[in-house]
Amino acid sequence: MNQIFKVVFNAARGKKMVVNEATSSVQKGKMAAVTVAVAGALMLGANTAGAKAIGGEDLSGTVTEDPIGLDEVLSVDVNKGTIDEVISGHYFGINKYTTYLHEKEKAFKIQSTTTNVSGDVTVEEGVFGGSKFSGGFRDNNTECWKSSVTLKTSSTNLTIDGGKFGTFAYNPDPEAADCPLCEPAMRRVVTAADFVKDRGINYAGPVVINTSVTDANLTINGGEFYSTVYGGSVLSAYGYDNVNLSSTVEKSNVTITGGTFNAPVFAGGAAMNFHENTPNTPHEGSQITSIVKEANLVIQNVKLTQGLYTGGLEGYLRDKKNCGSQCHSARRC
Repeated sequence: MNQIFKVVFNAARGKKMVVNEATSSVQKGKMAAVTVAVAGALMLGANTAGAKAIGGEDLSGTVTEDPIGLDEVLSVDVNKGTIDEVISGHYFGINKYTTYLHEKEKAFKIQSTTTNVSGDVTVEEGVFGGSKFSGGFRDNNTECWKSSVTLKTSSTNLTIDGGKFGTFAYNPDPEAADCPLCEPAMRRVVTAADFVKDRGINYAGPVVINTSVTDANLTINGGEFYSTVYGGSVLSAYGYDNVNLSSTVEKSNVTITGGTFNAPVFAGGAAMNFHENTPNTPHEGSQITSIVKEANLVIQNVKLTQGLYTGGLEGYLRDKKNCGSQCHSARRC
């Protein structure tokens, strides 16, 4: 079972504390801070394997009422342990349980995120300088609906000083995985901005997810990376109709001064679509766009075993056994 740690206000102690997701509370403030460590007092010695460190709120489960008073200044520190993901912003879900989004148009905003990852830490899947969206579900008996969500973030600030990233063991069985060779590209990522993943299943009308970041900043001073690194947002659609994903980053700054990279580094973002029947095209009524208007990349004193690109990635995943992708407006260094 995944463990998610969030901040709640402890009235008895007069301060905010890090607690497990099962703890009930309502946050009224405009600032949140999370610290995650395997053996630290905040975690009470809990095993963080399968956990998600979230700087904001977990809105991926059962959410029936509009979330009010979401924090706009978010921070999270991760310095020890093995976890699934680091989500600097909020964690949004679009599914049958998030009924506050059904047949609705919603807009959210974040002023800033600040994330520091260091020490003896392993992140098996993704590290996101912004927020995460996870949509779609498998339930043929569920009533269909449509939804539109807009998220605007002023700035993201992600700093990595060490650790190991992208170690999860994806399913090698083509019949049991959406795309076994593509899952590393679609899930093992470090991104300065947002991460949006959508399966697009059982949507009656278009589902629209639109994110924007004014200033995205990623600094890597060390670490071992099996995750692909992006300066922009990463959008992954698993090839269903009526899924519209878009992200715009006005300015991205990626500075890398140390580390070993066993996967590519992109100054821009990524737009990836899995389409089993018709390769190189999205499904009907679907569009996936990831834009970085200005990308700045500074890199020195690193070991690169894969490519270094000054642009982004556009990928069309052809089937469950093969992947096809291309560097879009990118130049390999």
